[in-house]
Amino acid sequence: MLVGPKRSLLANTPPANEMARGRAARKQGEGAIKRDLLGGRGKRAGIFTVLSDGLIAQAEHFSTFNVRLFTKKDGAVYGTEEALFRPHASTSEMRAHHKKYFKNGRMTQAGGRTRDIGRWKFVDKMVVSKSAMDAYLKVMYARVGRFAASQLRGALDLGAGAKVPDWIKRHVMKGSARWIINDRVMICVITFEPIFAEDDAKRRIDYVRRYNQNALNRRLPYIIKAVLAKRSSGARATSVAS
Repeated sequence: MLVGPKRSLLANTPPANEMARGRAARKQGEGAIKRDLLGGRGKRAGIFTVLSDGLIAQAEHFSTFNVRLFTKKDGAVYGTEEALFRPHASTSEMRAHHKKYFKNGRMTQAGGRTRDIGRWKFVDKMVVSKSAMDAYLKVMYARVGRFAASQLRGALDLGAGAKVPDWIKRHVMKGSARWIINDRVMICVITFEPIFAEDDAKRRIDYVRRYNQNALNRRLPYIIKAVLAKRSSGARATSVAS
């Protein structure tokens, strides 16, 4: 089943999952992007550091191509390499840095920690201003739903587009759906092109197929019983009428 109930493929394609669907799934996707970029939950370290305009103005540059960002009360000096000090980075420059750590639909942990050399703690992240990060988050949030949108053309071909959230519909992706019906089979062929994580998409398809097949198997005895009861009732009615 492509769209609709909680066990449909769309309802189990990120950012949607068993815990979040619809608008909640969109917010969850945006939250995951922010954690990837800035760190958070668990061991996620992030790949960007955001500094206030005041701290950026006070940053001290050295001939060693290092930049001292600030000094904490305990004497620890936080710094970074000149190449990573990009307070006014463009969204394209930030995207290039982001893609270095994004492999097969997942973020790696490389580059997120500090390197301690004496009192210095080197931040191996791109250092940007809040305005630069806000601009980049806006760009990335607009991408939420692209993975699920790979199924959109199939959903539209099946007439189920009304059930697809607008934040998924905003993406234009390839794909299709068509029925093959003859005396022997009735098959719906759906094609789509995941933007990444093809193996993960196959796993989700198999999961949804198994669930719906098992659900049908559980319901089948009751369906057959209801059909037989209806036929029996109809036969009795015919006999009385005659």
